[in-house]
Amino acid sequence: MTEEVAVLKAREIASHVLAPSAGQNDKVGRFSTDAIAALGESGLLGLLLPVDFGGAGLGPARLRL
Repeated sequence: MTEEVAVLKAREIASHVLAPSAGQNDKVGRFSTDAIAALGESGLLGLLLPVDFGGAGLGPARLRL
């Protein structure tokens, strides 16, 4: 996954999954399981993992949001 693809996926998840329920989730102090599922399905949970371990291999120095 490239840096650009990661940013696009993150923005899409933020607007379509996180934002609609953010207010209610904040009120009750929870993080959406739908968000975790969407992040996992998109590959974003593995951004920092090395490619050898199934991640994207994009270390913190490579990510610039």
